[in-house]
Amino acid sequence: MNRPTRTRRLSIAAVVSLLLFGAMTGTESQSIPIGDSGLLKLSDGTMEFRLVWNQKPSADPGSSSFSEHDVLGFTVTKWVAGFGPVHLIIEVPRWPIFLLLLIIPVRWLIARPANAPAFPVIADTRRAK
Repeated sequence: MNRPTRTRRLSIAAVVSLLLFGAMTGTESQSIPIGDSGLLKLSDGTMEFRLVWNQKPSADPGSSSFSEHDVLGFTVTKWVAGFGPVHLIIEVPRWPIFLLLLIIPVRWLIARPANAPAFPVIADTRRAK
């Protein structure tokens, strides 16, 4: 098996990933507007994305629908009320994001330095006394 080498690009990616990990760990509750109709909210161990858009008029103005799907903490909620806007809410737990942010630094730790010899035992020129 060939171990990867620590390249400059991998080092920069590892530092950025650790900074994002620290930033996400340090945020308690924060809302970030995304465009005109979106909102990203970090709170209570979840990351919530809300999207609102207007729909075309339906045949029945009094109809409303609500659906919610939940799998392992990942939740998708869609709510429509008559002619009103459509609300889509996606909730994701933070732990998968934390794991994804730690993959690159762990890969950096596993990689060998760029100037290290491929076979350190054979390349050792010191003589045993």
